[in-house]
Amino acid sequence: MQARCLDAYLHSADSLARLRAHAQRLVELQRVYADIAPAYLAESSRVANHKQGKLVIHADNGAVAAKLRQIVPSLCDEFGKRGFEVTEIQVKAQPLEVKHQAGRWRTAISVSAHAKNRLSALASSLPADSPLKAALENLVRRSR
Repeated sequence: MQARCLDAYLHSADSLARLRAHAQRLVELQRVYADIAPAYLAESSRVANHKQGKLVIHADNGAVAAKLRQIVPSLCDEFGKRGFEVTEIQVKAQPLEVKHQAGRWRTAISVSAHAKNRLSALASSLPADSPLKAALENLVRRSR
């Protein structure tokens, strides 16, 4: 039954036209946002939604969100100058999904040969049941 309802919605010209128009407006707002926001902030944030004059921006972290909140009035003015009705901007910290494999973070670890030797020596001086020893051995094993 739900599949039929979804199918009917997708085939409705009015529903798709509204969805397409909203998506196009978000793309245009993102382009303008990339032009008017400072580059270092625009790279770490994106337009998420726009409804009834309220623009929602997702920032990658709290620091970017805090800085964006400081410049909200100027962003609203710039959007207005470019023909968009933006009366309010809500900034949310929404980090992008970090990809991981099998529950473990995939990070490249670069450690010099000298540092590897020192870490191995430190690990060998620790008790066998030490969690720090296991972590150091894992670091040395995974490093380039």
